[in-house]
Amino acid sequence: LTSGANASYTGELRKGNASKPGFGNIRLSAKKLTTKVIISNDLLRSTSNRADAIIRDDAVRAMALAMDRAALMGEGTEFIPKGLLNMGGIPSVDVSAAPDTSTTGSMLAKLIQANVDTSKLGWALNGFAWGAFYNVVDASGRYVYRDGMDQGKLNGHAFAVSNQLPVGADANGKTSVILGNWSDFVIGEQLQMEAEMFREGSATDESGSLISALDSDASILRIISLHDFAVRHDASFVIGKNLHTK
Repeated sequence: LTSGANASYTGELRKGNASKPGFGNIRLSAKKLTTKVIISNDLLRSTSNRADAIIRDDAVRAMALAMDRAALMGEGTEFIPKGLLNMGGIPSVDVSAAPDTSTTGSMLAKLIQANVDTSKLGWALNGFAWGAFYNVVDASGRYVYRDGMDQGKLNGHAFAVSNQLPVGADANGKTSVILGNWSDFVIGEQLQMEAEMFREGSATDESGSLISALDSDASILRIISLHDFAVRHDASFVIGKNLHTK
């Protein structure tokens, strides 16, 4: 929705002008995320603790972490989705300091000024930013956010911790935090997740060696997902940049 309905006052027996909503398109281009795991068949034959399920769950978690990282900070190349931190139209606040009693308010103000629905907001931050906010004190030495964070909220809005968000190697440990209406973050999935096990064929391992499943008596687990990311409205998010965590 790019433009909505209009309302106007009219006099008795006077007609009011009708309005119509405007719509736009979001273009998504599916990117392929893949993981391959080489598994010893001896392990699969001899184990009694469901090694195949353990390996599968670990591979699915690796896929989830890679997708999380791309959604937040993907470079937006031909083969990698563009993450929220690299979407050029997202508003930002340059914090350039450790968080204090006004940090969350200045970010929230950006959304309020853009008429964003503040009833559905959520934070994304890493563990370092979590620690910085958790220890903010006011002029009287009282912790500002600690009680709320113990209940899973920062300044009244739910937060999620993702250590995919990077921390700078500088002395201040600069990082970014995100506040926004996440229902406006679009995940387009062409293929949610496809898992296959191969007893034949070959795969290149992390050292660059070609491993034959047949010659090595191994199985190869491959998981593929096709997806892309976008936001419906840039103004639905605000990025707090250069937050000091040290």
